[in-house]
Amino acid sequence: MEEPIDEEPKIDFGNIKNHIAEYLKNRLEYFKLSAVEYSAKVAQSIIFVMIITVVLLVFWLFANITAAIAIDNATGNKGTGFLVVSLFNLLLAIFIMLARKALIFKPVSNWIVKILIKSLDADENN
Repeated sequence: MEEPIDEEPKIDFGNIKNHIAEYLKNRLEYFKLSAVEYSAKVAQSIIFVMIITVVLLVFWLFANITAAIAIDNATGNKGTGFLVVSLFNLLLAIFIMLARKALIFKPVSNWIVKILIKSLDADENN
């Protein structure tokens, strides 16, 4: 009759250590690539907004010049139109400065958070 084996199985800790080291290395690489991907998406969105902003600023410039010339022609006084348009722009700038948290900071922060959340959701679904 055979005797039962009371020995515990031998565990190769060197092999487990190598697997854990490889796993940690792969996870670190994954997090680096994820960070690069998120940064690229945010940078892409920021560049898009900057391009749109430049286009809108050029439009605003020409619209202001056109409005100033139209006011000059309507009043018959040279310079009145540019003065009116300049004052309007000054008042608009003061309003934007006073309401910058509600008009600029919060929407931009929310927009960036939405981009990051979409990236995280897309990453989790893959």
